[in-house]
Parts: sequence; structure tokens; C-alpha cells
Amino acid sequence: FYTASIDVSGINLWHFDAPNLYNIEFGMYVNGVQTDNYYSITGFKEFISKGSEFYLNGEQVRLPGIEWMPGSNPEKGFAEDYNEIEKMLGLIKESNAVFVRFHWQQDEKVIDWCNRNGILVQEEIPHWQLPNELTDSVKLSIKTHIDEMIRRDYNAPSIFSWGIGNELNGQADIVKSFLLETKNYVQLLDSTRFISYTSNTLHENPAKDATQVGDFLMWNDYQGTWHSQHTDSIGILLDQIHEANPNKPLVIAEFGLCEPQFKGGDERRIRDMNTHIDYYLSREFVAGAIYFSLNDYRTHIGEGGKGKYRQRVHGVTDLLGNTKPSFKILVNHLSPIEILKIEETTNQVIFTLECKSTLPRYSVKGYSIVSSETINDIKNRTEHKRIPDLIPGEKVVIKLKRANYFTIIRPGDFIVKQICIK
Repeated sequence: FYTASIDVSGINLWHFDAPNLYNIEFGMYVNGVQTDNYYSITGFKEFISKGSEFYLNGEQVRLPGIEWMPGSNPEKGFAEDYNEIEKMLGLIKESNAVFVRFHWQQDEKVIDWCNRNGILVQEEIPHWQLPNELTDSVKLSIKTHIDEMIRRDYNAPSIFSWGIGNELNGQADIVKSFLLETKNYVQLLDSTRFISYTSNTLHENPAKDATQVGDFLMWNDYQGTWHSQHTDSIGILLDQIHEANPNKPLVIAEFGLCEPQFKGGDERRIRDMNTHIDYYLSREFVAGAIYFSLNDYRTHIGEGGKGKYRQRVHGVTDLLGNTKPSFKILVNHLSPIEILKIEETTNQVIFTLECKSTLPRYSVKGYSIVSSETINDIKNRTEHKRIPDLIPGEKVVIKLKRANYFTIIRPGDFIVKQICIK
């Protein structure tokens, strides 16, 4: 057993808009000859909570997220290639989401892409719905999943939280007891990251639910669909949850519309999205919200389709990642920049921009606005202006020469917003 320390003073911190990475390599030498070596990529960040708020590298943040359900391309399934992985993760960035949860452990290429391109990750073990008995074999399986997940991905800077369960009947004492035992085990392996449990019962009795075991609360909010046919109770429930847990951030772990169980198509999906987000915006203790889901996804319990097309129509894209009208609406909700005003003169277009201060909430640094003659040709930009660094609530006026299209981009050339001027 050997330990050593490394001086990391002067490093640049990892952030979803500045995914700074470092190579680490250790070698073992015997009589001057290398006998073994270890290589890893890592990064450094601080992600903490204070009361009901999240802080990333010292800044209070409220984070917009989305969840992608891999394996849903009917021609590829879970043998999806890197091009498919990159396409879907690219859509996450294009949605303006900055974090994601995965219901189960992911391919190393998925985590590596998130490390390199800037997506915060909660990686979870596939622990859904409690078995009739927590037998020794079940407990061993859960610990094995945890061991392998943390051992492989411990150095990944994108991961900020480990998930230890989803929808396990959080009002049951046996669930709370077992999750506490599981959390203690995870902390033996990694004491530096958050640990959480995602509940679909938190609204039933916010003072009792098992998500309290976690370092922050996670709630699947399906008011208006699975939980209730009414959405006017969302605000009341959010306030009750916070009143019972005033010193923990609340993350909405899932919200969205599942077809064909609930009728109304993409128009209803947009209405449902708008209604839920409006409630989240007005409550500072909602530290993050994850839209479920990015894509329609294949599942054996799907209410739509047959065979390999059996699915839940739950996404803002279809099984192949083709976007629906709701995708564009979500993009605008999750954008960190609001366009307050557009003024046109003979030779100029003048934009008044604001860095949002509700949800999402984070400073924008290294963003730009570019003009082009065609919507898909921002690389052949006619003009490029850097947007000054902005803190939440801060405004700026940007003037550019007239053009057909203007695109706001974040670091990495990921699109935030596109505006057509005709």
C-alpha cells in the first residue's frame, strides 16, 4: 500500500462550460525498470450544497437537466455505436441541459464524452422497485454494482452524484433503512460526492420519505399524469416538501408527458412542460430540474408500438433522435440567456440580452453571438462577437451588422439560441 501527494495549485477547475481536464500517470519501477503503470484522465471541481442551494466552484447554481434513455434506436439497441452515442449526447448539449441522470451505469465512452464536453452526471445503479425480500443475494448484487461503478468512474470529473435507487416505495421504513445502509457503504468507497435516492412518493408525506437519506432530495413530479389529473397542486406540494426539508436542495428528477397512456400529443407535452417549469422557476429551493425524457424510449412495458418498436412516447425526440416541436420549446426554457429585445436599423441588428437568474441560474462565460446567411452555416460566419461575461440578472446590448440568421453559442460551439431576421 503506497500513498503520495501531488501539488495541484494553479489548476483550472472543471465546469460544464469549461471542461478542463488533466492527465495523470503513475509508474512503478524496480531497480530503475518500469514494471507497471496507471493512466487516467481527471479534472477538479467543487460541488457542494448550503441549505437548499447548490454551489459549483463557489457560485450558486440552479441547473437544468434532461435524461436520455440509451438503447432506444430499434436498429441498434444496446449495441449502439459511438456515432449514435455522440449524436444523442450532442442533443443533450443542444437542449441547453447541463446535467443528466442515468438510470443505470453507462459505457465508458458516454462518461468520457461528458467529461470532455461538459455535462454534469448522476450515475446510478439499476435499482428500481423493491423486491419482495432484501435477500443476501440481492444485497450482494447491489454492492457489486456499486463497487464496479465507483471503481471505474471515480476519477470522472463530470460525475457529481451517485444514485442508489429509483422509485422503491420511499414511504416504507424498510426502504429508508436499506438506503441508509447502502449510502454508508458508498461513502466508504467515495466520501467526496453526493449520494441520492430518487422518489416518486415524496409528495405523499414529505417529512417521512426515503429521499431524505440522500444529500439532496430527488422527486419524480408527475402531477397532471401518473400522480394526479390536476397540476394546480404542484406549488402547494413543492412548498410542503421544502417546509419539511428546509436545509436540503430539491431536484426534480423527472417531469414530462408519457404517451399514449396520456393523450394529447406534442401539444399537450408542451403545455405540461410550460406548467411545471413555471412552478419551478418561482421557487429558489428547486436547485435543478430534469426533463424526462430526451427521447421516446424502447421498453417492455411500453404502451405504444410492437416488437422492437414497443415504446413509451415520452420524449422531445423520437426513437431515432429526430426532434419534435417540444424540443425547441425546451431549448428556450433551458437557455441561460434571455433575449429581451431585438431592434433593427438599416445596417444593424441590436440585441438586448440578459443572463437568467431563476432556473437556469449560472454565470455565462466565453459565449458568443455570430451571424450567417444560412441557418446551418455558422462555421462560415459573417460576423462574430464575444458576449461579455455575465452574472445572473446582468444585461448587455450587442450590435451586429444585418444578416439573415444570428446564433448564440456557448464554449465548444454548442448552439444556445438561433434567431431568424428576414
